[in-house]
Amino acid sequence: MKKSLFFTLFFISIFIFIFADQDKTSKTSDSPTTLQKFEHLATLDGRLIEFVVYGETPSGSRYDVHFEGRLEGKINGVMKGIDYALTRSDFFTELNVRGMIKTDDDVLISVEITGFLVGDTSEIRDTKVIFRTGNPKYQWLHNKIIVGLGKQVKNDKILIKYYYLP
Repeated sequence: MKKSLFFTLFFISIFIFIFADQDKTSKTSDSPTTLQKFEHLATLDGRLIEFVVYGETPSGSRYDVHFEGRLEGKINGVMKGIDYALTRSDFFTELNVRGMIKTDDDVLISVEITGFLVGDTSEIRDTKVIFRTGNPKYQWLHNKIIVGLGKQVKNDKILIKYYYLP
């Protein structure tokens, strides 16, 4: 548990540092000390379609959230999956998503996301996003650092923007 919390806090710190200083960074990417900018990858305009509530466990309140939505950007298609969520006693919700993208050109991409929902707000932070596929057109995603920022805009609607380091 401590190791998982450490890694989550580590990724959050990096994420905040990068986005807080993004206007101050130089565009010179040949220096290893230069902070690179994240670029927009895609935006998910999704909806929550089913909730499965397991109740209180020793680790917190456990539930599954099924979702689906349109992904637009450098990847276009439909993304759907299940978030195996856990709301802890400090009201942070750990997100553990497994899903898939079916692109407009009929390619399947596996999706794994870890992150959290901030306290009792609607702010979503996907701290680690992994895409996997056997299709050569999208294999460039395999070695990218990808993160997501979003929010639950209504009870059943989410909007998440994904960014990557080129």
